[in-house]
Amino acid sequence: EDGSVLRTYGGAILAHSATAEFKFRQRADSRLAEKQAIAAQVAAMVKPGMAVSIDTGTTTLQVARAISAIPDLTVLTSSLAVASQLYFRENINLVILGGQVRKNSPDLFGSLTVSNTASFRADIAVLGTDAASEDGLYASDAGVASVSRALIENAAKNVLAADSSKFSSTAFNKFACWEDIDAVVTDGGLPAATKRWLAEKAGDVIIAGPEKRR
Repeated sequence: EDGSVLRTYGGAILAHSATAEFKFRQRADSRLAEKQAIAAQVAAMVKPGMAVSIDTGTTTLQVARAISAIPDLTVLTSSLAVASQLYFRENINLVILGGQVRKNSPDLFGSLTVSNTASFRADIAVLGTDAASEDGLYASDAGVASVSRALIENAAKNVLAADSSKFSSTAFNKFACWEDIDAVVTDGGLPAATKRWLAEKAGDVIIAGPEKRR
């Protein structure tokens, strides 16, 4: 009666769990074409036999899907959503980094996640972000920021996969400077002013899909 349980076919689920899943799916479906175009560009950097670490996020989830058929990959991730896309793939050696599950989000975080990340060395880290500014990259959650930082420190190459909306967003917890990032893959929706400072501060900047007039 109070809405804490939802009736489903064959059983029931907690209402807050259903709401969290719905919100994640909403975020995953938002700007989907842009995220898929970004993912295709990132996937082109990944070669058979590589070790790839994948951050949490809905754009990085699309990257996981885009690389899922590449032979002989080792994928390390702190994202349960990414893991769910790859666990059945025989061509992928999947390493889930462990740790505490973040409430209302399919992410792992905490000291265990960070220390486990330090046990591996990836060829490429694919990073997400909640916000990107001239000062660097930010996450809304401090625990997630710590894991993203650990991924950066334990990879030979760091690639940011972020749609253009992240460049007009804000978040509190800084986890990277632009000097930490070797390549940025985004879509064509960046304003001209953002393109200018990004070209100055970032490494390679790759625009996925058509450019939009801003």
